[in-house]
Amino acid sequence: MQSRKSTEKMAKQLFLLLQTDLPDDAQVPKLKRERVSTELLYLSMFLTDLAVYLTFRDTPERSQLMERFWNLVSTAGLNMDVVGERMQAYSESSKAATRDEAFVQLGKTFAWHCLALGDVDIATLGEAAAERHLEVLVTLLAES
Repeated sequence: MQSRKSTEKMAKQLFLLLQTDLPDDAQVPKLKRERVSTELLYLSMFLTDLAVYLTFRDTPERSQLMERFWNLVSTAGLNMDVVGERMQAYSESSKAATRDEAFVQLGKTFAWHCLALGDVDIATLGEAAAERHLEVLVTLLAES
């Protein structure tokens, strides 16, 4: 079992990894850049929750880590109702038969929340960001 101090440290690391910066090569229209950046934050929160679940399953360590993580998120000034809605939307969209299909669905949900439903570039950006971010999280958690 992780100590309280190491759990707090890991929660802070996860919080600092929340993604808001668009990749340099992102082809996002100027009018949508802020919206896409904000949506990356919500997507990365969902992926953090997913990665911690995949690593710890239903254990006290997971509960403690996520409690500290969500405390950090809530003190950041985000509207927790919106956070909850996005978590639900991404959770529903990730339920797919295959891993690849789940990422495609996450990308489509990402684009929809960016008010860009049908924008293949933004959906692809969301899909790629999800895959990269989940890989970073899983690696970090595996090393803990």
